[in-house]
Amino acid sequence: MRLLKKKIEKAQQIFLMKEDTQNEDSCGLHEETPSKDGYPRLPPSTPKTKMRLNSKLKGIPDLSFKNVAKNYGRAICAFIISHTATPYLEELSQTFAIDFQKFREYIKGKKTSLNGMRSFLELFLVYDDDLCEIQNFKRVSQELAKIFMKYYCTEWILQSKLLYKNEYLKLTLKILRRIKHPEYFIENK
Repeated sequence: MRLLKKKIEKAQQIFLMKEDTQNEDSCGLHEETPSKDGYPRLPPSTPKTKMRLNSKLKGIPDLSFKNVAKNYGRAICAFIISHTATPYLEELSQTFAIDFQKFREYIKGKKTSLNGMRSFLELFLVYDDDLCEIQNFKRVSQELAKIFMKYYCTEWILQSKLLYKNEYLKLTLKILRRIKHPEYFIENK
């Protein structure tokens, strides 16, 4: 109980010191006021490093968003290439008339070139001037990405070595929205 009282007293002293430093004159001189011990109180030290916070989601550090698109994109590509996606791929190949091997080679090439949100969304964005085969590849990869985000994403996040697992879980619906409608999230440069 004494320890708790000392902590509360110390917190109150720090609070009073902060008020004193705010009320001082602009020249920066500090008055030394004695504390209960008789020693002069020093102004509180400011921390040297401050964590930058994202303006959109308060309380989550910026580092958690550093490689989100890259990590999700590579996980989706790995899922598409894996044997887990084969039953879904067989069904979609009949609908879109694609070749398995060409599609997997296309995804392997895209997996190595993923660097950010733009290249991640380019994986799903269908342009009119694309070849018919590439358009079908993009549509199939979009459907498989939706399946991954709905059914396999949580397992991937929890089994991975990610440091910010909670933040990645919070972003799943946002990423799914971007996969469903990539045209709304691409900036024209």
